Amino acid sequence: MIKVMLTVLFISTTALGLDMSEGTFIHISDEINWRMIEYADKLNDAEGGNVNMLITSPGGSVIAGTIFISAMELAQKRGVKFTCLVPIVAASMAMHIFSYCDKMYALPKAYLLFHEGSTVVRGRATAKQLETSARQLRLLTKVLDIALRNKLGISKAKYRYWNEQSLLIPASVFRRLFPAFKLHIVNGDVKVPEGVNIFQMGL
Repeated sequence: MIKVMLTVLFISTTALGLDMSEGTFIHISDEINWRMIEYADKLNDAEGGNVNMLITSPGGSVIAGTIFISAMELAQKRGVKFTCLVPIVAASMAMHIFSYCDKMYALPKAYLLFHEGSTVVRGRATAKQLETSARQLRLLTKVLDIALRNKLGISKAKYRYWNEQSLLIPASVFRRLFPAFKLHIVNGDVKVPEGVNIFQMGL
């Protein structure tokens, strides 16, 4: 079950605008699925410079997400820098993708969520098949969890605690809870390519 964290923490932040109108632009506005491979192909054309990403997603496929993260890491080795903004929500696998960005921005009332990995089983499955699926999921999420925990700058015990809470945390609160994450709150204008709606969700 996903819960919403309503704790109010008072923080001060400088008004900040963000220009995402130049460079390669990617808009993730739905579930993380096999369309991520199209986005990964787009990264192959990015030689140096900057990639701007809008991320609004409830999460989705771990495999599709890790393929995209691999493409991000290859691009970063070529000198590409990722500037990412969450205007509404980045949850589950989308949160992991967000954490791999070089610069991470969010609107004050956007939500971030990370939690224990889960899988959906459709149709009939034997106990052995379920065990195999769970083992594969643990292997896939282990690397992601280690990377996110390091980015958050917290201990294994604290990461386990927050992972189990499955909370939708407002970005302004998230920044206070996890200062090592280096999340920037955007209070000014956001410039994006013409025709892009930063509040679009779904295709």
